Amino acid sequence: MDTSPSEADHLLKLLFQAERLQHDRVYYLLVAETIFFLAASTVATPDKKHIADVFALSGAVIAIVFGFINVKTYFRILWLMRRLEEIDHTYREYLNFHRFSLVAPLKCPLDCLFKCFITPWKSDEPIAAPRLEDKIPPKLYDTGVLLALWLPIIIIATWIIFAICVRC
Repeated sequence: MDTSPSEADHLLKLLFQAERLQHDRVYYLLVAETIFFLAASTVATPDKKHIADVFALSGAVIAIVFGFINVKTYFRILWLMRRLEEIDHTYREYLNFHRFSLVAPLKCPLDCLFKCFITPWKSDEPIAAPRLEDKIPPKLYDTGVLLALWLPIIIIATWIIFAICVRC
């Protein structure tokens, strides 16, 4: 595919902007949840349970809204990565490089753990795959999935536990 370097530069800038936007949204979510949790825990007395419930419900709703927005942003980031991978050979090699043992072989019991948590794709995969669609999708603990999906789930679970504890 013949494309100009300016298109690759444009896509790279857009990718960095989208990733920064997602990280900023995660930061805002954590700040908002901290404020809600502080307010809810301050008023969590037996006579003010309902006010604490309002804060808990508000915190859960905010987590759901931010989670939905971050999942959409995460899929847009994946699309930008696919598009940039088609254009830029170096970026494609960077995404496909996952065999850390080729760089620094580890000879200890933690080698398996290192490969499992650091390697974003299956370890028996070839080093250079032609396209992202041919690869196995990211693991459930990929950073983008953690920020977009698991963080809101953890926050909602925390609010549910908080509401149960206030009732007891």
